[in-house]
Amino acid sequence: MKILEIGTFLLFGALTLYALVFGASWSVPAVRLRVDAGLLLIVLASIALRQPFTLQYAREKVAADRWDAPEFLRANYAITSVWALAFAAMVAADLLMAYVRAVPHWVGVAITVAALFGAFRLTEKVRG
Repeated sequence: MKILEIGTFLLFGALTLYALVFGASWSVPAVRLRVDAGLLLIVLASIALRQPFTLQYAREKVAADRWDAPEFLRANYAITSVWALAFAAMVAADLLMAYVRAVPHWVGVAITVAALFGAFRLTEKVRG
């Protein structure tokens, strides 16, 4: 099991339990806010634990003799950091969509799309 898989299982389990116990009735942007904030926390926790979440995926594609190479580890920290920034941008977009009615909904959607696209492109660039 990977950090991201365990984290998302716990995240969705906690959100489900909360909704069942407290009868939460969230809007779509409010649900997205909770999910994206949870994903951001998972990614940041993986960095804090010195196991960037991308490391487990990268090791599936790279020979074991390269796993401890400084360049390999730096690349995984870089990619994980890019995804943390993307999730942070998505949380900001979700906050706008959920709580700032004066901002058009498309602005939050555009921020989300740009964050995901940017993280994907930078991931591809760092991977080489």
